Amino acid sequence: GLSTLFGRTKFITGREEEESLELSEPYNTNSVAKDLNVDPAIWRYLLQDDEASTTRLTLKRRFEYDFFSGFIQVIMLHVVSTSSTSGCCKLHLVEVYRCNNRMVRKILSIAQQLVATASNSVASNKSKND
Repeated sequence: GLSTLFGRTKFITGREEEESLELSEPYNTNSVAKDLNVDPAIWRYLLQDDEASTTRLTLKRRFEYDFFSGFIQVIMLHVVSTSSTSGCCKLHLVEVYRCNNRMVRKILSIAQQLVATASNSVASNKSKND
């Protein structure tokens, strides 16, 4: 993106992982920015097309960046969902952003709430249809 084009992207860390994720708890990303967490609604969203009760999520790798000299901090998580019934695996990319500008941070917070609400709605509708 623009940050990289202008030489304003700082790579913080990248590493392989093998961590089983708890689907009902917020995931602490353990990043430089202490408040970057993944809401359980994101995990439910990833599993909306799968049988959530028989699917396991595993964190495989993570990357952390600062864009525009810390204006935006990003954690990228590669997560694999594995169904115990079919053995099928899917790779997902979860990106967690923290913007240090209050106005932009508020907009991102609203977007996060919309995703969580949509995920809850999908899960609710799916359980009604089952």
